[in-house]
Amino acid sequence: MKKILLYTSILVLGALAAASCNLNSYPVFDDNDAFVAFDATGYQFNEPEAGLTDTVDVYVTLASVAGISTTVSYEAVDSTAIAGVDFDLLDANGVLNFDSENRTQTIKIVLYSPKAGAYTGDKAFTLKFKSTGSVNAGSESSCVITIADIDHPLNAILGSYTMSGTSYFNGPVSWNMTFEKDEEDVTVVWISGIIDSQTIGGFYGTVTMAADGITPESISVPLGQQSTETTSTCFLYGIDAQGVNIESSGNMTIEITNGGANIAFPTLGPALCADPSAGSYYGIILAGCTGVKN
Repeated sequence: MKKILLYTSILVLGALAAASCNLNSYPVFDDNDAFVAFDATGYQFNEPEAGLTDTVDVYVTLASVAGISTTVSYEAVDSTAIAGVDFDLLDANGVLNFDSENRTQTIKIVLYSPKAGAYTGDKAFTLKFKSTGSVNAGSESSCVITIADIDHPLNAILGSYTMSGTSYFNGPVSWNMTFEKDEEDVTVVWISGIIDSQTIGGFYGTVTMAADGITPESISVPLGQQSTETTSTCFLYGIDAQGVNIESSGNMTIEITNGGANIAFPTLGPALCADPSAGSYYGIILAGCTGVKN
């Protein structure tokens, strides 16, 4: 939406600048460059709970100085999400009407839950324009809709934690750390914000489940791995609670308790190393830091 409003402002300023050359003339707004576009190139919505449906909104905006009228048609293109099974367009005709009073219109989508209760992975489909009437199509002429599976086996720990610990450099600190799912491996999480200062990229860990097979018990994070950020060198090391011994190989363990409500780094804390040979670090958190799920 901000991008579209910016384009509209540029059109207005351009018209006013031209008009200033002749103070006796009125500005004439040129809408030859008017366009329609999705407000975002992608949306993600959670699948409904079992037996329920949900109606969600996707927005399309007309970028026009004078607010000209046009009719836009759109369609849904199946991918892993299938129309009639995973979703339906509320308006089966797929038509949006724009004018000076209605510059933003809504596509309403009904989501279904045919596989709720069993993890089948996220599903997606694409919305795209079939016709934009009397205006151009903007750069956001299509939009990917992702239906997120709510039954991921690691849902109990996915999300952010408020961490508390001791920084080697700054003493007591608190910060946010986040676990995100891997798109292919349901046993892997990606960790961002692993220390209190700005983390460069993210790191992965493998989750071990408890004996019941459904409760996450711990995360094993390989030491020596490089962050996902490729523009800077950043390695993950581990340090003990006394701030004496630093480990660059093996694994660092994150304990998970209370069904994912609490986590802890019992033996080694995270240390981000910029230059191992020079002993240069972005930040170090001593072992013993803990987190509470937000």
